[in-house]
Amino acid sequence: MDPEDYRESVALFVTLAPDLARELKALTLAGDLAQLHMLAHRLVGTIGFFDAEASECARRLETAMMEGRLDDLPGLANSLEAELVALVHRLSRPDGDWMSANPEGART
Repeated sequence: MDPEDYRESVALFVTLAPDLARELKALTLAGDLAQLHMLAHRLVGTIGFFDAEASECARRLETAMMEGRLDDLPGLANSLEAELVALVHRLSRPDGDWMSANPEGART
């Protein structure tokens, strides 16, 4: 990926992530499992572009839903929300993108 395209992707994600975190929390509290599942699935790929560990957190939430482990959802959603916040913090560092030297792939 072109470095400028990567920077634009980072900027877009940083802008959208707070809304995604709020949506995650609201859907979890509302018990809207269908929408929560779709959001978790979407986040697996979106977050995976930037951070493999955070993406795995979204995958754990998605898997718990598919397996019917509903008691696990609040804790997994909280973990994913924390990962979103941490990822935004890393990508927003004033000294530049933490991956600016490697815009070709996510941190593994």
